[in-house]
Amino acid sequence: GELKTTLACLFNSHFGDITPERLINFESTRNSIIEKMGCLKDCLMILDDYRPTHNRQDAEKMEAIAQGAIRLSANRATRERLNSDSTLKQSSEPKGMILITGEELVKLPSTLARTMIIEIGRGSINIERLTALQAQTSLLPHAMTSFILWIRDNMQDVRDGFYPLFVQLRAKAATGNIHSKLIEQVAYLQYAMALITSWMQEKEIL
Repeated sequence: GELKTTLACLFNSHFGDITPERLINFESTRNSIIEKMGCLKDCLMILDDYRPTHNRQDAEKMEAIAQGAIRLSANRATRERLNSDSTLKQSSEPKGMILITGEELVKLPSTLARTMIIEIGRGSINIERLTALQAQTSLLPHAMTSFILWIRDNMQDVRDGFYPLFVQLRAKAATGNIHSKLIEQVAYLQYAMALITSWMQEKEIL
Protein backbone atom coordinates (compact mmCIF):
# COMPACT_ATOMS: atom_id res chain seq x y z
CA GLY A 1 0.00 0.00 0.00
CA GLU A 2 2.99 2.35 -0.38
CA LEU A 3 2.30 3.13 -4.08
CA LYS A 4 5.27 1.11 -5.38
CA THR A 5 3.36 -0.16 -8.42
CA THR A 6 1.90 3.28 -9.12
CA LEU A 7 5.40 4.77 -9.11
CA ALA A 8 6.75 1.96 -11.31
CA CYS A 9 3.97 2.60 -13.85
CA LEU A 10 4.91 6.27 -13.87
CA PHE A 11 8.54 5.35 -14.67
CA ASN A 12 7.38 3.07 -17.48
CA SER A 13 5.09 5.75 -18.90
CA HIS A 14 8.21 7.16 -20.58
CA PHE A 15 7.73 4.27 -23.03
CA GLY A 16 3.97 4.50 -23.58
CA ASP A 17 0.59 4.16 -21.91
CA ILE A 18 1.34 1.79 -19.01
CA THR A 19 -1.25 0.86 -16.38
CA PRO A 20 -0.96 -1.64 -13.49
CA GLU A 21 -3.08 -4.29 -15.21
CA ARG A 22 -0.64 -4.36 -18.14
CA LEU A 23 2.40 -5.18 -15.99
CA ILE A 24 4.17 -8.53 -15.93
CA ASN A 25 3.86 -10.21 -12.54
CA PHE A 26 4.96 -13.32 -10.66
CA GLU A 27 1.92 -15.28 -11.83
CA SER A 28 3.66 -15.60 -15.22
CA THR A 29 5.96 -18.54 -15.89
CA ARG A 30 9.71 -18.12 -15.61
CA ASN A 31 10.23 -18.97 -19.28
CA SER A 32 7.68 -16.38 -20.48
CA ILE A 33 9.32 -13.70 -18.33
CA ILE A 34 12.76 -14.56 -19.70
CA GLU A 35 11.44 -14.40 -23.28
CA LYS A 36 9.95 -10.96 -22.63
CA MET A 37 13.28 -9.79 -21.21
CA GLY A 38 14.80 -10.64 -24.59
CA CYS A 39 12.09 -8.72 -26.48
CA LEU A 40 11.96 -5.46 -24.52
CA LYS A 41 15.01 -3.69 -25.89
CA ASP A 42 16.42 -0.50 -24.32
CA CYS A 43 13.45 0.01 -22.03
CA LEU A 44 12.26 -0.74 -18.52
CA MET A 45 10.53 -4.04 -17.79
CA ILE A 46 8.55 -4.13 -14.55
CA LEU A 47 8.09 -7.41 -12.72
CA ASP A 48 5.37 -6.62 -10.23
CA ASP A 49 4.54 -7.81 -6.71
CA TYR A 50 7.28 -10.02 -5.25
CA ARG A 51 5.33 -10.71 -2.09
CA PRO A 52 5.50 -12.92 1.02
CA THR A 53 3.33 -16.04 0.97
CA HIS A 54 2.61 -18.88 3.40
CA ASN A 55 2.55 -21.37 0.51
CA ARG A 56 6.05 -22.87 0.27
CA GLN A 57 5.71 -23.81 -3.41
CA ASP A 58 4.55 -20.31 -4.36
CA ALA A 59 7.41 -18.79 -2.36
CA GLU A 60 9.97 -21.05 -4.06
CA LYS A 61 8.52 -20.26 -7.50
CA MET A 62 8.72 -16.49 -6.93
CA GLU A 63 12.25 -16.79 -5.51
CA ALA A 64 13.35 -18.78 -8.59
CA ILE A 65 11.79 -16.22 -10.95
CA ALA A 66 13.39 -13.28 -9.12
CA GLN A 67 16.80 -14.99 -8.95
CA GLY A 68 16.72 -15.89 -12.63
CA ALA A 69 15.50 -12.49 -13.81
CA ILE A 70 18.03 -10.53 -11.76
CA ARG A 71 21.03 -12.66 -12.67
CA LEU A 72 20.21 -12.83 -16.38
CA SER A 73 19.61 -9.08 -16.52
CA ALA A 74 22.69 -8.08 -14.52
CA ASN A 75 24.98 -10.54 -16.33
CA ARG A 76 23.44 -9.85 -19.77
CA ALA A 77 23.39 -13.63 -20.07
CA THR A 78 21.46 -15.97 -22.35
CA ARG A 79 19.56 -18.96 -20.96
CA GLU A 80 20.26 -21.56 -23.62
CA ARG A 81 17.75 -24.37 -24.16
CA LEU A 82 17.35 -27.30 -26.54
CA ASN A 83 14.62 -28.24 -28.98
CA SER A 84 13.04 -31.70 -28.74
CA ASP A 85 15.57 -32.93 -31.34
CA SER A 86 18.46 -31.68 -29.15
CA THR A 87 19.31 -28.78 -31.46
CA LEU A 88 19.93 -25.44 -29.80
CA LYS A 89 16.90 -23.16 -29.51
CA GLN A 90 17.28 -19.59 -30.69
CA SER A 91 17.56 -17.43 -27.60
CA SER A 92 18.49 -13.86 -26.82
CA GLU A 93 19.97 -12.08 -23.84
CA PRO A 94 18.06 -9.42 -21.87
CA LYS A 95 18.26 -6.10 -23.72
CA GLY A 96 16.73 -3.66 -21.24
CA MET A 97 16.51 -3.02 -17.51
CA ILE A 98 14.32 -4.79 -14.98
CA LEU A 99 12.52 -3.22 -12.03
CA ILE A 100 10.96 -5.53 -9.43
CA THR A 101 8.36 -4.20 -7.03
CA GLY A 102 7.62 -6.11 -3.86
CA GLU A 103 8.02 -6.74 -0.17
CA GLU A 104 10.59 -9.54 -0.36
CA LEU A 105 14.31 -9.72 -1.13
CA VAL A 106 16.11 -12.55 -2.86
CA LYS A 107 18.15 -14.67 -0.48
CA LEU A 108 21.53 -15.14 -2.21
CA PRO A 109 24.06 -12.38 -1.38
CA SER A 110 25.60 -12.69 -4.85
CA THR A 111 22.19 -11.96 -6.41
CA LEU A 112 21.59 -9.05 -4.04
CA ALA A 113 24.94 -7.62 -5.19
CA ARG A 114 23.41 -7.35 -8.66
CA THR A 115 20.56 -5.11 -7.49
CA MET A 116 19.93 -1.58 -6.31
CA ILE A 117 17.33 -1.68 -3.53
CA ILE A 118 15.09 1.34 -3.01
CA GLU A 119 13.02 1.24 0.18
CA ILE A 120 9.68 3.02 0.02
CA GLY A 121 7.93 3.61 3.32
CA ARG A 122 5.03 5.62 4.60
CA GLY A 123 5.47 9.23 3.51
CA SER A 124 8.27 8.48 1.01
CA ILE A 125 6.16 9.63 -1.93
CA ASN A 126 4.79 13.14 -2.31
CA ILE A 127 1.17 12.37 -3.28
CA GLU A 128 0.53 15.88 -4.62
CA ARG A 129 3.50 15.74 -6.99
CA LEU A 130 2.69 12.15 -7.98
CA THR A 131 -0.88 13.15 -8.90
CA ALA A 132 0.38 16.12 -10.92
CA LEU A 133 2.75 13.86 -12.86
CA GLN A 134 0.04 11.28 -13.48
CA ALA A 135 -2.05 14.00 -15.10
CA GLN A 136 0.82 14.65 -17.55
CA THR A 137 2.01 11.14 -18.39
CA SER A 138 1.30 11.79 -22.08
CA LEU A 139 4.32 14.13 -22.07
CA LEU A 140 6.78 11.56 -20.72
CA PRO A 141 7.35 9.69 -24.03
CA HIS A 142 8.32 13.07 -25.54
CA ALA A 143 10.98 13.49 -22.85
CA MET A 144 12.27 9.99 -23.62
CA THR A 145 12.28 10.79 -27.36
CA SER A 146 14.38 13.88 -26.67
CA PHE A 147 16.90 11.80 -24.72
CA ILE A 148 17.09 9.09 -27.42
CA LEU A 149 17.60 11.68 -30.17
CA TRP A 150 20.32 13.36 -28.07
CA ILE A 151 22.07 9.99 -27.70
CA ARG A 152 21.81 9.47 -31.46
CA ASP A 153 23.27 12.89 -32.22
CA ASN A 154 26.13 12.36 -29.75
CA MET A 155 26.65 8.64 -30.34
CA GLN A 156 30.35 8.82 -31.21
CA ASP A 157 31.17 10.91 -28.14
CA VAL A 158 29.13 8.54 -25.96
CA ARG A 159 30.97 5.51 -27.35
CA ASP A 160 34.40 7.10 -27.07
CA GLY A 161 33.80 8.44 -23.58
CA PHE A 162 32.11 5.44 -22.00
CA TYR A 163 35.02 3.11 -21.25
CA PRO A 164 37.54 5.62 -19.80
CA LEU A 165 34.88 7.07 -17.49
CA PHE A 166 33.54 3.62 -16.56
CA VAL A 167 37.03 2.41 -15.60
CA GLN A 168 37.56 5.52 -13.49
CA LEU A 169 34.19 5.11 -11.71
CA ARG A 170 34.79 1.40 -11.16
CA ALA A 171 38.17 2.05 -9.56
CA LYS A 172 36.65 4.71 -7.33
CA ALA A 173 33.88 2.32 -6.22
CA ALA A 174 36.33 -0.48 -5.35
CA THR A 175 36.71 0.41 -1.70
CA GLY A 176 36.45 -1.99 1.22
CA ASN A 177 35.53 -5.65 1.19
CA ILE A 178 32.49 -5.66 -1.09
CA HIS A 179 31.24 -7.98 -3.83
CA SER A 180 32.97 -7.31 -7.17
CA LYS A 181 29.61 -7.26 -8.98
CA LEU A 182 28.42 -4.46 -6.70
CA ILE A 183 31.43 -2.38 -7.77
CA GLU A 184 30.37 -2.73 -11.41
CA GLN A 185 26.76 -1.90 -10.63
CA VAL A 186 27.78 1.31 -8.84
CA ALA A 187 29.98 2.33 -11.78
CA TYR A 188 27.21 1.69 -14.33
CA LEU A 189 24.69 3.67 -12.28
CA GLN A 190 27.08 6.60 -11.84
CA TYR A 191 27.87 6.59 -15.55
CA ALA A 192 24.14 6.60 -16.38
CA MET A 193 23.59 9.49 -13.98
CA ALA A 194 26.44 11.46 -15.60
CA LEU A 195 25.03 10.81 -19.07
CA ILE A 196 21.45 11.82 -18.29
CA THR A 197 22.68 14.88 -16.38
CA SER A 198 24.63 15.99 -19.47
CA TRP A 199 21.43 15.72 -21.54
CA MET A 200 19.42 17.67 -18.95
CA GLN A 201 22.03 20.44 -18.78
CA GLU A 202 22.22 20.77 -22.56
CA LYS A 203 18.41 20.97 -22.79
CA GLU A 204 18.38 23.46 -19.87
CA ILE A 205 16.24 21.16 -17.73
CA LEU A 206 18.90 21.55 -15.05
